[in-house]
This record gives sequence, C-alpha cells and structure tokens, in this order.
Amino acid sequence: MNSDLNSTFDKTVTLGFDKPNHAKKNNCFGFSYEIVAHPMFNLIIVLLIAGNVVVLAMDRVGLTEEQRHFMHIANIGFTIAFTLEMTIKLLGLGIKEYGRDFYNWFDAILVIMSLVEIVVNSTHERHKNSTSAFTAMRGVRLLRIFKLAR
Repeated sequence: MNSDLNSTFDKTVTLGFDKPNHAKKNNCFGFSYEIVAHPMFNLIIVLLIAGNVVVLAMDRVGLTEEQRHFMHIANIGFTIAFTLEMTIKLLGLGIKEYGRDFYNWFDAILVIMSLVEIVVNSTHERHKNSTSAFTAMRGVRLLRIFKLAR
C-alpha cells in the first residue's frame, strides 16, 4: 500500500502537450517543467491560494499593530510564493505555452501588482496604514479563488 502511495506521487501529470523543446535541451528548464508537471505542484498552489484568501479576509479596520505586522509579512510571503510559481512555470513551460492559459496571464498581472505594491509600500513612510492604491487592489487577488474552480 505504501509503495502505491509513493508511486502516485512519483508520477507526473500530462499537461496536454509534450515537454517543450527548451525543456528537453536545458536541465534548468527541464527541471522546472518536471516541477510544474508534478501533481503536488498544483496542490501546493491551491493551498497557497486558500491561505492567501484567508489572510486577505482577515484584513479589516482596527487591526492591532501585531496583526498589521502579520498581514504585512504574510503578504510578502504569498507574493514571494506566487512569484516563484510564475517563474517556475515560465521556465518550465516557456513563454509561448505559459501565455496560452488565461489564468497564467491573470496570475502574472497579480504578481506584478503585488511586487509593485511591496516596493511602493517599502519606500513609503506610512506603509503601516496600508493606504496606497495598490493595497486597495488586494481585493482583486481574491479572484484567484476562481482558479480553484477549474
């Protein structure tokens, strides 16, 4: 039984196309493709999306300084995780294949917005108040939940 479980996690998912040529020729791209094709990759992304939705839902007026700090750190952590997802997919799938999926475009826009938000808030003296226009756009990230439905 244990070997059946291990073999399930050792298999890769068919992504609907053969391994891209760039992934066949380059070990880094090939390794990235193997990560993207593995079923655990999607499970981890689903868990990250769920965690991000929970953290975003915690945002409200009247947060304590500790809660605000947690939200800030969690925001950075999720941004790093989703940036890594985007990077691994770009390396593994290639730009052409990555761009064929609407959700990848959507994720890329959210990642770029999140990175800009972090840079703006880190250079802005009052980032603790989360008053920037980018922070107001955090609600758009909740739309990632629709990615789970597909």
